Amino acid sequence: DWTCGETKGNIGPTPTPPAMNGDGTGTIGYWKTHPEAWPVTGLTIGGEFYTQDQLIGFLGLAVKGDKTISMAKQLIGAKLNVAAGNDSSCIDATIAAADIWLANNGGIGAGVRQWGDGDLLHDELDAYNNGLLCAPSRDTLEP
Repeated sequence: DWTCGETKGNIGPTPTPPAMNGDGTGTIGYWKTHPEAWPVTGLTIGGEFYTQDQLIGFLGLAVKGDKTISMAKQLIGAKLNVAAGNDSSCIDATIAAADIWLANNGGIGAGVRQWGDGDLLHDELDAYNNGLLCAPSRDTLEP
């Protein structure tokens, strides 16, 4: 139960994080081809809610130089990996920043040709999805 503390910012004890399910992270290719493994039926990406079918459609889009599509694909993968119970301690801030970047750059399919400050966010999401950060890849956990 949450109670307001007397000091600004004091929200009481830190809640226990959910147990990790141990499946490991999946790449955007994994999530595109395994809709039955999705832990959710929709996600908010760049401030807009999309259904699973719409998100799978985005994962199948050719990037053709559009950085918003490339960012959205990695963001979808990262959010699915987090929703699946993987450790997100190293990527939560990046996910939030990538959502803001996408919203500020017109959303999915806006035709942005230059990364600006988005390339590092994209690369970090990609590393997380490939099991190179705080959660292992599902490929390394499979027997």
